[in-house]
Amino acid sequence: MRIYLVQHGKSASEEENPRKPLTFEGRNETLRVANAIARNGLEIKRILHSGKTRAEQTAQIFAEKLSVNEVEDTHGISPVDPPDEIASRLEDGMMIVGHMPHLSKLTSYLLHSPETIKFKNSAVLCLVEYPEGWKIEWYITPEMH
Repeated sequence: MRIYLVQHGKSASEEENPRKPLTFEGRNETLRVANAIARNGLEIKRILHSGKTRAEQTAQIFAEKLSVNEVEDTHGISPVDPPDEIASRLEDGMMIVGHMPHLSKLTSYLLHSPETIKFKNSAVLCLVEYPEGWKIEWYITPEMH
């Protein structure tokens, strides 16, 4: 099984806009990463997001660039949700667009590691499940493209 974890793009501060939508820079960085992985022919079957504006906007950009029709908000991936809730619902080809610290906790949970991954906004982490457990396959950040 292969999954993709994405921290939402850079968003406005709560003072600027209480809904915290993506900033111009956040949109551009997300577009750069989405275009880069689209060129590599990734097959994303489904994108889940937290329902928060910044996560939904990030998910929609990836869906458009990767031609994914199934995009939905779901429970269990908000910033403080426990990682085991979504871990039990993972599917091959699933992309999860979420938040810190949840994504870091989910990665540590899957890798059985106390180490945490420092996610960057709009970056994509690919994890693959092998018989002996989950492993990191690659990580793409906006600075790389």
